[in-house]
Amino acid sequence: MTLCQIILLSAFVPLSANCSSPPDRYQDAVVHARSALPCFGINDTDEARATPPEIAGVRVTERHAGRTSLVWEVSYMDATGSGPRLTPGDCIVFGEGGSIAPRLNAGSRYRVAMLGDVERKDGQAEVRWYTAYFCMMENDGLLEPHQVEWDGRRDEWAWGTCEVAEGAEP
Repeated sequence: MTLCQIILLSAFVPLSANCSSPPDRYQDAVVHARSALPCFGINDTDEARATPPEIAGVRVTERHAGRTSLVWEVSYMDATGSGPRLTPGDCIVFGEGGSIAPRLNAGSRYRVAMLGDVERKDGQAEVRWYTAYFCMMENDGLLEPHQVEWDGRRDEWAWGTCEVAEGAEP
């Protein structure tokens, strides 16, 4: 099963089940720098410490000139159906495994989405989506990832902290 099929299935199954999502299904991811590359992790929560999610796949997209395009993806699903368990503090490095990873550009707007499962107390798996926005910023001659946070006061993503690439959109 491909990552696209998994994503489509996980999006439609809840709709047919009861028309509502569990309250914790959508969570924030975190973006760290590891050797100047983005490294994607999860927030340190009680759930993440008690039952680290098993990650099925990671996808990075870029929004530019009115279009969203795939930059990089990796699927961890294999015949055994297992992927890496991600605990708080761990992260998945951009470009390790999966499709060929291009160089990321300063000022471009990126989004990471990770699909994972956590095991409930009854032994059943429950889907989790972890997402974050980030850009690459120059720091002492190196491009490093910078996580873009939600500005609740302005009710928008704080892209102003990034150098804006020509054609980039809010």
